[in-house]
Amino acid sequence: MPNVATYLASDGTDVVVAAHPDASPDEVRLFLYGSVLGAILQQRGILTIHASAVTDGERAILFAGPSGHGKSTLAAAFLDVGYRLLSDDVVAIRSYPGRGAVAAAAYPEIKLWADALKRLEIDAVGLRRVREQLDKSYVSNVERFSAEPMPVSHVYILHSHNRDEFVLTALTGRTKLGFLVRNTYRRNFLDGLGGKEAHFDGCVTLSKHARVVSVIRPTANFRIDELRRQIQADLDGVAEAS
Repeated sequence: MPNVATYLASDGTDVVVAAHPDASPDEVRLFLYGSVLGAILQQRGILTIHASAVTDGERAILFAGPSGHGKSTLAAAFLDVGYRLLSDDVVAIRSYPGRGAVAAAAYPEIKLWADALKRLEIDAVGLRRVREQLDKSYVSNVERFSAEPMPVSHVYILHSHNRDEFVLTALTGRTKLGFLVRNTYRRNFLDGLGGKEAHFDGCVTLSKHARVVSVIRPTANFRIDELRRQIQADLDGVAEAS
């Protein structure tokens, strides 16, 4: 990372960091806990999804999608109604016989842009910036964090469009699998790691055990409370149907 650090991740166990002399510890840490952690997990053959994850104590619910589409904001909104945080931005998933695809717990903090803090009515005073030049901060969630791994039941993949409506579509078959493959965290790393077979197997297992839903929201008007209610209704509907 230019002007931050050079990182070497090897064997799924070792990381060497050469920090730039002008980089802050927080900047070095940001990429260490993001891209470098993703590389280490992929070296271990663990599926990494670009998502934030919450839990109701029995299952993990993932909010996936490209950067800037509201994954962390939506996760924070679910914390406000009693859910607990499992992971933010990178979700590590292992496959276990009898449990399916299980999401691991990560760190008790979430990264939110300034506009998300306003939407969620979170006081920005005293929060630590992710990077000095970014209007994005860490929000600690120690009291609303779950350290227990949870089986993944739902994956909501976020997109946006120019219409003023929400569209939720359950995915099936190859389309479902393709969405999971495309939302792998740092998928380009797999080209050099030789881990494509393990990655594909992990996506297949997740596809078999989780409901995957495409969620398209208005670009200009996030309306986070309405989006949370629509996803909660989908969660409750599936629970009742099963």
